Amino acid sequence: MDLRSLRDHWFTKPLFLALQWIAWRPCIRALRYTSYDRFRMKRAAWFRGARTKENATARIVMQYHVLEKGLTMPARRSNFGHKAILALAADCEAYVRDFGETLQVLHAVGTLRAYDALHDAAARAEDPAFWEPFTAALGRLPTVPPAVEPHTTREAFYAANKADFATFARSRHTLRHYAGPLSIERIRAAAELAFETAPSACNRQHVRLRCIGDHDLRDKILALQGGARGFGHLADKLLVITADLDDTVMAEEHNDVYVEGGIFLMNLCYALHYHRIAHCVLNWFCNRDGDQTLRALVPSIRETEVVVAFISCGEAPEEFDVAASPRRPFDEVYAEV
Repeated sequence: MDLRSLRDHWFTKPLFLALQWIAWRPCIRALRYTSYDRFRMKRAAWFRGARTKENATARIVMQYHVLEKGLTMPARRSNFGHKAILALAADCEAYVRDFGETLQVLHAVGTLRAYDALHDAAARAEDPAFWEPFTAALGRLPTVPPAVEPHTTREAFYAANKADFATFARSRHTLRHYAGPLSIERIRAAAELAFETAPSACNRQHVRLRCIGDHDLRDKILALQGGARGFGHLADKLLVITADLDDTVMAEEHNDVYVEGGIFLMNLCYALHYHRIAHCVLNWFCNRDGDQTLRALVPSIRETEVVVAFISCGEAPEEFDVAASPRRPFDEVYAEV
């Protein structure tokens, strides 16, 4: 009797069905959990058009952060980002009208004023179609002084990297200014420190790290990522953080790769700062084509690995600007229940 006949026989068919159920059960459980997450994501996307205070705040913070980046770039351009700046000004006006003033919106207005203060009459004459509505929008917003993007030196920036942890942690900031080559030994030292000290579920250590030193490959990856224009080409090294699904053992752990990756990512940022390595975290969200293109560029990334984030790295120059990026008041994000 062949296998098909055995599978369809009245006596052995229940056994085959039971074995099939056992084989498919992990897949069904995984589908159940991911479907639950997908439903919440779809619901959030469906209602994202609704103007809630939280979502309006998130949009403004995201927009002003892009403007901050532009204001602190190594080679800052004049008259950049007109469309995005007008959108931010309009969103700030609507926010103040609907929800009042908050720290985030006040900093957004201050960042707009900083942009305004950097341009003289000659720069304004280049595009009056932008400057007239922009100036009018600023006139309708509350009077806020220009935001100050701190200017510092390398020695001052790293002065606290051997201090107590509270001082050290508060001294770490994203840097988009890089100058000169960075030795692989310093990257390895920081990575080893991060791996040795990052918590990991059951010590399974899901995370993998790749250091890209080839600048041509770096540029191709950053072009795919899309968030490092204006400074990514100056980075000497690009770190790729992934986490391996093979290190999960239950469907309930489907988010563990991102939790593990996030824990390691922050630990690595502290380790890089300790070793005086300038760095900037670059997120990774893409469609299927983007993910497959990245895997073609870096063939060592296994199918079971998910890409968590990138970090651009380099030697800090003698002087540079740092984006202010104020944090929310602590009581907005902390609760005792």
